[in-house]
Parts: sequence; C-alpha cells; structure tokens
Amino acid sequence: MKPMHEADAALTQARGRAGGLRRLFAAGLLVLGAGAQADPMNPATATPGELARLPDYCNHVWGYTRDPAERANWFARMGPVFEHMHHYCWGMLKANRAAMPGVSPMIRRSLYASAVQECHYVLRNNPDPNFALRPELLFRMGQWEAAMESWVQALDYYQASIATKADYWPPYLGIAEVNLKIGRRDRAVAILEQGLKVAPGATQLREALTRAQAQPAKGASSR
Repeated sequence: MKPMHEADAALTQARGRAGGLRRLFAAGLLVLGAGAQADPMNPATATPGELARLPDYCNHVWGYTRDPAERANWFARMGPVFEHMHHYCWGMLKANRAAMPGVSPMIRRSLYASAVQECHYVLRNNPDPNFALRPELLFRMGQWEAAMESWVQALDYYQASIATKADYWPPYLGIAEVNLKIGRRDRAVAILEQGLKVAPGATQLREALTRAQAQPAKGASSR
C-alpha cells in the first residue's frame, strides 16, 4: 500500500475541479422542481426495487431502516462511520437513476455529480486511512466521473483508489476503459498488465487485456 498522502493528494486535486459540477448540479435541481415525488435527486423516494439493488447495509442506514436491531448490528460491524454511510447509499441510488433510459442529459449529469459529492461527504467525515471501503468509494467516484466523460477527474479518483489499496483491481479496469475511450490503447494495455501483477486472479482484468490487445494501437501517448 502506498502512503496515504498520495491518495489524499489525488483526491484533493479532483476536488479542486469540482466547482463546475456543483454549479451544474444546482442548475439540475432548478429544472427538477420542488416536488419530492418527481425529484430523482431525493433519496427519500427510493422504492423497494431500488433498495434491492444496493448493498444489504443500505437497507439499515439512517432514513431506510425498519429494524433497529439490524441497524445496531451493522454499526457494530462498521463502527462510527456507519452513521455516515447513508450518503454512500444515496450516491449509489442516484447513480443507478442516472443510468436509467429516458433521463435527460442535464439530469443525468446532475445525478452523477451529486453521487460524487455524497462520497466526498463520507470520506470527509471518516479520515481513517484504514477505512475498509475507502478504495471502493474512490473507485465509484471515478466511475461516475467517467460516466460524465470527465476523464481527468475519473483518472485522479481511480489512481487515488490504487494508492489506497494497490491490489484492489477495479480501478485498474477503470483506468484502462478511460484510456481506450480517448484512444490510448497502449496505456490501457500497460495498466491492465500492472493490475494483473498485483491481482493475478482478477478474471475481469485478464479478459479486458485480451480485448485491448486485439484493438489496433492509436498512438503511444501516456498520462
């Protein structure tokens, strides 16, 4: 594992680029209007089907739980950070809504931008470098930035995730996907090979490497 300051530096760099996204998020709220039932930004409108797509602990976070004993069980397992995990659940909910067909481009981008900010909230309120879900949150933030085609921010979050836990394989795949989309096939191949060195059992990386190697090279530039 690399020193935490490397992950924090990448995270701070990405935060510095988030001002435009926050302004777009505010514009999206104006378009949505005040009706909570018609507002996809409102996590209180989550349906049972939407909750079923989230991790089990999301059924017991603040605002959703119906079972105090199960909430207490999750608090004992996760510790004090569980008091903030509803923000991550809300972020995943918003990202799932953003990916639904028929969502306008402005609302989709606003949902993804808001999802990233939900993760920022969790990380701000849990600076513990040993927080087990830190690599996952950073990876999700990268995914959602990539969904907005914010390539630089996406790469920053993916790299912060790797700096936090080098053998966590998903961000290697994320970096490769971004590089393939912007025409840097050689860089994609290189990061997948790097990922397989630390996570040799990651089938998804191996399959992605095979696909990337089959593509014609479009240049040898690297980030």
